[in-house]
Amino acid sequence: MKIKALRVREVARFDKPVAIEGFSGGLDVLAGPNEMGKSTLFRALRLLLGVKHTSKADAVNRLTPYAGGQPLIEADIDIAGKPWRITKRFGKGARAQLVDLDKGHVVARNTEADELLAEMLEGQASGFGAHGLVWVGQKESLEAPQPDQKGERGALMEAIESEIGAMTGSGIAEAVRRRVEAQLGELVTTRGPKKGSRYAAALERRGELQGELDVERAALAAVAQSQEELDQLQARFRDVGDAVQIAALEEKSKASAKALEEAERQRLRVRQAKDAVQFCNTEQKAAQSALADFNSRMARLAELNGGIAEDEARLPELRLAAESAQAAFEKTRTDGERLRDEEKRLQLLLRRAEISERLEAKLRVLAEAERLDREIAEETERMRSDPVTSERVDRLQRVEHQFQLIEGRISAESPTVKISYEIGARERIWANGEALADGAELHARDLIILEVPGVGRVEIAPGGGDGREDLLQRSEALSRERRELLGEVGAKTAGEALELYGERQRRDRRLNAAIAELRGLGPDGVAAIRSDVSDLENQIGLCDSAGPGEAGERTAEDLSARLQAIARDLDDARRAYPECATRQKVTAGELAEVQAGVAARRQRSEELERLLGTRENREMLADDLRSRAERADGALSEAVRTVAALEEVLPDGDELNKLNEDAQTAVRTLGEARLESGRLREAISAASARIEMAGDRGLGRRVSELEGEVERATAAVSEFEAEIDALNLLLEALDEAHKNARERLLAPLQQRVSPYLSSVFGSARARFAEDFGIEGLERDGRGVEDIRWLSEGTQEQLGLVVRLAYARLIADSGEALPVIFDDPLVYSDAERIAQMFAALRSATAHHQVVVLTCREPAFAALGGTRLELAAWKAEVDLG
Repeated sequence: MKIKALRVREVARFDKPVAIEGFSGGLDVLAGPNEMGKSTLFRALRLLLGVKHTSKADAVNRLTPYAGGQPLIEADIDIAGKPWRITKRFGKGARAQLVDLDKGHVVARNTEADELLAEMLEGQASGFGAHGLVWVGQKESLEAPQPDQKGERGALMEAIESEIGAMTGSGIAEAVRRRVEAQLGELVTTRGPKKGSRYAAALERRGELQGELDVERAALAAVAQSQEELDQLQARFRDVGDAVQIAALEEKSKASAKALEEAERQRLRVRQAKDAVQFCNTEQKAAQSALADFNSRMARLAELNGGIAEDEARLPELRLAAESAQAAFEKTRTDGERLRDEEKRLQLLLRRAEISERLEAKLRVLAEAERLDREIAEETERMRSDPVTSERVDRLQRVEHQFQLIEGRISAESPTVKISYEIGARERIWANGEALADGAELHARDLIILEVPGVGRVEIAPGGGDGREDLLQRSEALSRERRELLGEVGAKTAGEALELYGERQRRDRRLNAAIAELRGLGPDGVAAIRSDVSDLENQIGLCDSAGPGEAGERTAEDLSARLQAIARDLDDARRAYPECATRQKVTAGELAEVQAGVAARRQRSEELERLLGTRENREMLADDLRSRAERADGALSEAVRTVAALEEVLPDGDELNKLNEDAQTAVRTLGEARLESGRLREAISAASARIEMAGDRGLGRRVSELEGEVERATAAVSEFEAEIDALNLLLEALDEAHKNARERLLAPLQQRVSPYLSSVFGSARARFAEDFGIEGLERDGRGVEDIRWLSEGTQEQLGLVVRLAYARLIADSGEALPVIFDDPLVYSDAERIAQMFAALRSATAHHQVVVLTCREPAFAALGGTRLELAAWKAEVDLG
């Protein structure tokens, strides 16, 4: 297939008809600036050839102009060397037609045209379903080619099989592989033996027998060890179990304990003497403290009585200052409350005045809004009854346009008769009862009879070509429809109808202006303005509680002036209030503090006098406290002398520790000897019992039996493992065979891609997946590089090269598909671009290549046929 021309109208940005003519069928390049519409043309061609004309898909909506319209797309294409023209109109009034350009007539329309086109495209060697492989839209060149399963993968497989024949044996190999995997899966999983399988049971049985054998072997070894332990225990018992040695240890322990006990009694006597010293010391301190406390209380009593006398002298002056400060504070607070009440009253009056002004303005707005509302309602009613609607006018214009087109075709197909007389001849040629003047012209739309009196008559009939009768009928139908529409709008001509529609549009603009003005006055409508008026009236009623105001307080200006004066007085009161409050608080605090001090001192003085007693008793108490202190000093001296005498005969710390260690060692040695003797007796009995029990069980015979069973279980496990190894080996052989078949399948594709890879990447090799998608690039010294980790420029170049290989493979198998690249080589440097240009030029020997680009200077060296957008006189009649 080759593209020869593309034409569009009302497609995205192309509201006017445009066309690209002169495709060469080889290398065709459309270069132009951004927003020229290249990608739009690409999508239009894809829509034309791949989507039915009745489609409502998003692809159709995206190509519909913002202002509305019916996308019309037309293309001239060659299929198997035969030229065709396919035209489709999408959206409202969708139509399609397919024209045989060799014969020059329509072969199918609408659904039949869609189906016939699809049949011709799919009837090629690989089918049009593969076009997604080689038609690369803007930014799609950055995506690695991944043929889908619907048509692209099948097209490549069909092309390959046409070259190497159908791949046979792969189904059998796959069935064998599944059978082997199933058998292997019955025995093992990726994690090990399969639970519940025969292999797992054999392993489990071998493990159980081996465990039992290990237990019996350990028991047999334990018997031999028990005999050796018995001999050692009996020898040890003879060494440590002598009764005489134990008796000697008992005597030594008793002597050590007695010496330690005597030393502890001596230490107790010293501690008791020291306790007596501590008691005497405490008594001495208590006596001295009691005497000092008595003297301190006497001094404190004298100090308190002096302070009481001083504070009572200050009290009258402090009371007078506190009363004066309290009176000033009360006056300041009362003045402030009166001023605040007056301020609130004036604020309420001022608010009423402001609301009144707002109410007057709102009433004026309400009157204007009600007038506009009435005007809008009246105009809306007139518009509703106006028959000149946009739908009728649009329909009338379409009918008029179609009528003029058909009339033009009828006139063009009708013969023209021109009358010319000889000089001086009379007008003797008549038609339809009238003489024809010299130079008259008649168009033979219907039968014309020319009469020459005395000579004869000539009948001129229009041609009876194909479709003329249909054109006449359509002309009559359109004329009838035009008359009906003119009658509905009340006009005689289409021009008069347009004038009426213009008048309607002017009224509509006036209506919209009134609506906009009304919205400006009240966005929420007239009812909202009335509600605002009602709210303002209610607010005025609430403000009336402040009264009418005094003289000089009637206007907002008067009220503001009065409020300012009140505010100044209130500020003065507020500034004076903290000072008065502080002074009142300070004087009251000073008075309360002095009164509290007098009361506290008097209470403490009374407590001290109660504790000290009368003046006579105080002297006697002082003598008793001094005598007690002297006695305590003597008792302390005696106790100190007693402690010194006892400490002279007391063992020192080292001697006492040595006695303690000797006693503990003797007790520990005796206990250990007794415990060792008992333990040895029990161990000898236990070892004797184990040896006797082992002889009764026949351990040696059981070990021999278990060794034979373990050997047989191991043989069974080995058989299963040999089977598993054989199955794994078979899987490896199947994998190798599958790899060879895969390389054979991909060989034709590798053959086509190799020349292009050499042009761009040198000695490189493409790595394809089984679904023919590109996985990576293999280059010398680098191994296989995953396409995802290549640079964006290399990814794009590799993707384009692979698509050229797809196209060549399909072309070599039959009818070629054109390759279309929209805005390619975005991330390529100058050297790579030149290499890619060579690959593109080479590809044109096998199929058409169309390049759309916005980089005119960079693509100048590509060569090929330069395409241009031109105006298209769209006179398509889709019926």
